[in-house]
Amino acid sequence: MVLAAWKAVWHRYTGASDLIVFASWANRPQPEIKNLIGLFANVLPLRCEVSGDLSFRELTARVRVEQLGALTHHGVPFEKVVKLIRR
Repeated sequence: MVLAAWKAVWHRYTGASDLIVFASWANRPQPEIKNLIGLFANVLPLRCEVSGDLSFRELTARVRVEQLGALTHHGVPFEKVVKLIRR
């Protein structure tokens, strides 16, 4: 809900309708690196379209769906995402 509020404020302030917030995601999903010491963080882009005349409840639902969708792909390295987008 905090992310939805942040995006609502950002949308109102900038007028942008396609908003992307980057969050750090630290996780070790691969069993072969579980015992390694150190921080394994990845940047997770959370993109949401804030267009139309949405109520805050609708925006919260949209942000939730987008966030859950992004979390399903959290294991993809950010560098690989950037490389694929630049093609």
